[in-house]
Amino acid sequence: MSAFALSLVLVGSLMHLGWNVLAKQAQDKLAFIWLALLFPAIIGFGFLIYEINFGQVTTTSWICLFASTISHVFYFWLLTSAYHHADLSFVYPYCRGIGALLAALMGVLLLAERPSLLGGIGILFTIVAIFIEPLFTQKKSLSSKGVLLSGLTGLSIASYFIIDKIGLRGISYVSYLLILFLFVTIALFPFVLKNSRFKKEFSRSKSKPFLASFFITFGYGVILLAMTMAPVSYVVSARATGIVFSALAGWMFFSEKILPVRVVAIVMITLGIIFIGVS
Repeated sequence: MSAFALSLVLVGSLMHLGWNVLAKQAQDKLAFIWLALLFPAIIGFGFLIYEINFGQVTTTSWICLFASTISHVFYFWLLTSAYHHADLSFVYPYCRGIGALLAALMGVLLLAERPSLLGGIGILFTIVAIFIEPLFTQKKSLSSKGVLLSGLTGLSIASYFIIDKIGLRGISYVSYLLILFLFVTIALFPFVLKNSRFKKEFSRSKSKPFLASFFITFGYGVILLAMTMAPVSYVVSARATGIVFSALAGWMFFSEKILPVRVVAIVMITLGIIFIGVS
């Protein structure tokens, strides 16, 4: 994986955590995310008109945009639900781990990706590290519903990563990103319209959705760019660096404890990223 692609993933991982922290703090998390998607969605409408009239988007890319929209809707719904039942520092790494594992497997099986030996070791290190805490943490300290929702969130992550990797082959990553956010915003609107949820959350959160908008747009934009340069299995595994950031964020913003087992996971992730970086 090139140093530039890896640096994009690291930046994207930090930006991704940024909007997750803001969403975790919101009272109506789904409405908050919808507000964050609204600004890029407005820009996406212009890109949609351009691509329909002047672009050369392939049929496959259009299909992927619609499929990814469905996957992202489930992702946002499951993620916000999981945050009601478990800590940020558990939900974030656990769903990332499921997503990384499944995306790596699907990358090999569906996209014929063949990671190098060092890259494969790096992927293995990061995936094992992600699952250390759920295996060694006492079950009574974890919500079974939080675990289930986090696992399903990971499944949706793997789905949209593979879909987006395929969709990027027939459209620019900027158009793909903004049109995708437009479709997701439209799909989520009926849910946040009920009881004026988005208006109530906007009055509570004030300017925070605008900051989250920057994080979510820039964060996934650089990830899509990285996926045009590197195998999806490398990209999703390198995103495990977000677990390091999430542990610190959980401690700083929500007074969550950093368990010794999490320290071990962080060390393993660091080693995994080094292997992926030199592969």
